[in-house]
Amino acid sequence: MPTVSKGVNLRSDKKAHGSPRPFSTAFMGRSLMHLNDAAMGNSHLLSPTDARSSKPSPTNTVLRRSNSTGNSPRKMSSAPPAEPYVRTWITAKSVKKVQSLGRVFGCCIDDSGGFILSVMNERGERSIQLFDSSNNFVRSFKTSKGGKYFEIFQIVLTQKDTIAAACKTSVTVWSKEGKLLIEHGKNMFKFAKWIASRSTGELIVSDTDDDAVKIISPNGQQITKLPQTFKSPTGVVVDSNDNLIVADWNDKIRIFDAENNLVHTFGSKGSGNGELDSPYGLTVDREDNIVVADMWNDRISLYSQKGLFIRHVVGRGAHECANIGRPAFVAVSRSMENGSFRLLVSDFTAGWVSLFQF
Repeated sequence: MPTVSKGVNLRSDKKAHGSPRPFSTAFMGRSLMHLNDAAMGNSHLLSPTDARSSKPSPTNTVLRRSNSTGNSPRKMSSAPPAEPYVRTWITAKSVKKVQSLGRVFGCCIDDSGGFILSVMNERGERSIQLFDSSNNFVRSFKTSKGGKYFEIFQIVLTQKDTIAAACKTSVTVWSKEGKLLIEHGKNMFKFAKWIASRSTGELIVSDTDDDAVKIISPNGQQITKLPQTFKSPTGVVVDSNDNLIVADWNDKIRIFDAENNLVHTFGSKGSGNGELDSPYGLTVDREDNIVVADMWNDRISLYSQKGLFIRHVVGRGAHECANIGRPAFVAVSRSMENGSFRLLVSDFTAGWVSLFQF
């Protein structure tokens, strides 16, 4: 019989409660109506059709990785690149907007530079859309089972090149062709919104309405809770060493090592360098620098692996002063496709994403 990690087994039959959390479908925050005006008349806006034709109390015990059957050895990162590639995060070589078929609720970029979006149309129907590295629409598939749609938010590519999705009350895994492979933790999440994948096969999920970050074991048989106190955790991402980075709605970002020990905390409320105002999306670049969608500061910012401020990349205070509205979701290519990085940025209400080539 496989052994499992110690932690809190989560069995939640209660309905979600409390005030609306950041960017649930019922969230009533500051107005984003100006974003529609920003999209009008944009000559770089590409549609898919055009592209084709052209909370429990935390424990004091440190959560450890499961030793259950099916765990793969942790992937060790190679030595960092000799050249400091972050120097390229100054001026974008090009900027394009690509239209999706609905509002974007999540995104990721694959190794080839293509990208994948999680989208909801005006009828509330959810789908996943795939685009190639030239921004051409490839295919889409509905994220439904038995006629009922999963409420998909953030998505991530796993080590098996499948698409894992945070789906409010559960986590689903899909093939790129649209086949539902598995559903994890049905009704064991209050609002699963963000997701990341470790090299071992673990899935890390921010459960916003439970003020918790939860870990699904590689075999899917156990869900444990990170023993830290959060306030509506949002973005989660894993770097090349399996370190975990978590954004919190209280304007802080925490960094955990591969064994889930807290090692760094950074951020405080404000608009200055190194300050945050409701950080939402997170990703990491080729050097494991942390890329933050600083939503209410209207900018994308770059921090070191230890949380030291480097520069603002896009938006307010950046050399590249693009109008990105309220950035929510962000993804970065980790390989230099055509000698450039691709930075993908979306916001909660818009039906498009902005692609920056650095």
